[in-house]
Amino acid sequence: MKAFSSGRYEDFKAFRTPAKYSISQSNLAFRAKLIQKASQNKALRKSPPANIVTNRNNPPDWAVLGIPKDPPPQLPRSENPSEDVVESIYRAASQGMGYNGYFDGLCIKKSHLALIHSNQRIPSLSDYVMKNEDYITAVSSFAGPNGESLLVRFERTPRDILEETGEISYLTAKLHLRLAYPDPVKPIYCRWYWEPSKAKWLPMDLVTSSSQKRSKISLAFP
Repeated sequence: MKAFSSGRYEDFKAFRTPAKYSISQSNLAFRAKLIQKASQNKALRKSPPANIVTNRNNPPDWAVLGIPKDPPPQLPRSENPSEDVVESIYRAASQGMGYNGYFDGLCIKKSHLALIHSNQRIPSLSDYVMKNEDYITAVSSFAGPNGESLLVRFERTPRDILEETGEISYLTAKLHLRLAYPDPVKPIYCRWYWEPSKAKWLPMDLVTSSSQKRSKISLAFP
């Protein structure tokens, strides 16, 4: 939640890259336009965009997320080129503001977690969403055909773990979120897999409905 509401890159980094990773060079060109766009958004970092509105009237089932009032501090450039790629995509997708206040509220009753232990390959998160959301006709996924990220690659993929251990554990979260005005209330799904050698849950895909979008902000999941 903090990754898309605090406005701080270190919170997004803790969510997206919690373990050692590399960048898939073969897919880097796919993100080149976003990276170029990030450099054009540097001027936006000093003040929040006009379309961010928070603290609207809250129904009883909604939890208001804590939003910082001040602009996020700027971090020095990393000496790691992979880190620069991830941060550039983060800045570009959030229109230079790091999602400061973008996740505005969470409907707890309509959100859930599902933990699965399996000896089969992890199925597509997009297919899972289409089967479980009657009113969604199109989804936007950040993973490739094998369900793994197109750009960020951890040292061991779900396929590696399954081949080595014969089993895999994965966690799917549905968050029913109110986004900052003018974007709508919508479910957002995220999936992690368990990396036993790191004792960490590593993110592998993020899926949202691809309709009713009104602002230029999009979710980053390189």
